[in-house]
Amino acid sequence: MPTTLQFRRYDTANIANLTGAVGEVFIDTDKDTIVVQDGSTAGGFPLAREGAYIQANNARDQANSARDQANSARDQANTAYGQANAAYATANTKLNSSGGTISGDVQITGNLSITGNTVFNNVTTYRIEDPLIYLAGNNYSSDLVDIGFVGNYYDGSRQRHAGLFRDASDGVFKLFANLNPEPTNIIDTANASFRYAGLYVDSLFGSNVSITGGVDYNYFTEKVINVVATSANTTIDWSTGAIFDMNLASNTTITFTNPPPAMRARTISLIVRPTGTGTRVLFVQRARYTDGVAPVLSNTGNIDMLSFMTVDGGNTYFGSFVLAGLGFPAHPF
Repeated sequence: MPTTLQFRRYDTANIANLTGAVGEVFIDTDKDTIVVQDGSTAGGFPLAREGAYIQANNARDQANSARDQANSARDQANTAYGQANAAYATANTKLNSSGGTISGDVQITGNLSITGNTVFNNVTTYRIEDPLIYLAGNNYSSDLVDIGFVGNYYDGSRQRHAGLFRDASDGVFKLFANLNPEPTNIIDTANASFRYAGLYVDSLFGSNVSITGGVDYNYFTEKVINVVATSANTTIDWSTGAIFDMNLASNTTITFTNPPPAMRARTISLIVRPTGTGTRVLFVQRARYTDGVAPVLSNTGNIDMLSFMTVDGGNTYFGSFVLAGLGFPAHPF
């Protein structure tokens, strides 16, 4: 029969307290490994199992791979460093601290901040995709500079300037021309060369338009508003026009709406065309007439014209019977 060779077996804790003879081996039953003794060292020296050896080799290989990757990253960083230095050197040759010129197209991704007093743009077409141009962006704590656009032109004898700006002194937008000195932050309206510029428009709209000085014009027309009075109450909106042409099909009471504010005077004309048979009665609320007598309208088939003015925001309307008993021309509506 084969002979079985066995060595002394202990758990790890017991072996740690034993000192075997030189060359003696113990079996560690916890670690399933051989522990070699040298006759003097308590616990001896455990031998590594095959699995641990394989793990150690794997760890070594992984460490070597990490080292190679680190070396590659170092090489890439060195390459990028060299490229950055080359770009820096090239940029310095193109645009150094004392200025320079870049030839060709330049594309910048991100924000561009420019510090200085003047930016020169020498281009044929200046195209901006943003729908609004924001001027005086740092004007948060005061209102001391004019805001607008100024252009330069030559009138045949000297340099002039024209533009549109908001005057900081009164907050009014002004269109100007002929100005000789080049403006800075303020348009010098007191300069002898300053002139207000003309403006041609097709239509001009505004709720309240104030005009200082005279107005020269060749002619102007006013829109005529058609009003049909077929019931006991009729509303006429002053904000829609100043000439109202009314078909008066029944007796009615007129209420005026949207008059100008107090201390603003305005007058409207009311053309009255009675229809049907007999005489129509027209009553205007808050209206006052000469000697307190309301006008008596003409019979149907004739035209009357009345005028009304207010200066107190519509509390009172001064009425006047302008024309009466005119023939009945064709209605324009």
